Amino acid sequence: MTRHPMMWSFILWALVHATLWPSGRTLILSGGIALLASAGALGQDRKKARLLGAPWRQWQARTSFVPFAALLSGKAEWHALWPGVVPVLGGVILWLGATWAHPLMGGPFVPPWLWIG
Repeated sequence: MTRHPMMWSFILWALVHATLWPSGRTLILSGGIALLASAGALGQDRKKARLLGAPWRQWQARTSFVPFAALLSGKAEWHALWPGVVPVLGGVILWLGATWAHPLMGGPFVPPWLWIG
């Protein structure tokens, strides 16, 4: 379990876009988003440690900054990985909608729609 799943989603989005579409403007935008998300997550950790103290340190002991590191190190149990059917189906539906709309927003066709046409 990562302590900052939303920030990591921004970081991963930025890495994928910088890798697959390495134009100058994409690299600037992606780099800025990755930098802000990384710095923001680190800042959140410091702020929570200062404001919450011991309860935050206990939470840090059970989680990790990097996704899946808590699972791989044994801090968290693997059953914690499954959020449930509703979040997974909701995520798949959102992903399908976002990938379908990707060319409408100026991006290229992306999987799975890339393979359908």
